Amino acid sequence: GGKQEDQAYCICRSSDCSRFMIGCDGCEEWYHGDCIGITEKEAKHIKQYYCRRCKKENPELQTIFR
Repeated sequence: GGKQEDQAYCICRSSDCSRFMIGCDGCEEWYHGDCIGITEKEAKHIKQYYCRRCKKENPELQTIFR
């Protein structure tokens, strides 16, 4: 790897980063908004986003809104 475009993102494991993405504050993984049901507009109000996997591992994690 090493090259940015080789990176697989999201639950869909594609390397497409042309669409809107949001980063999980737990695992630093990036997710496509349309794959996880978050629009870019909604994301503007999210202060900290935690993905489903992180919330499963630690149920105390809550996505924090501004």
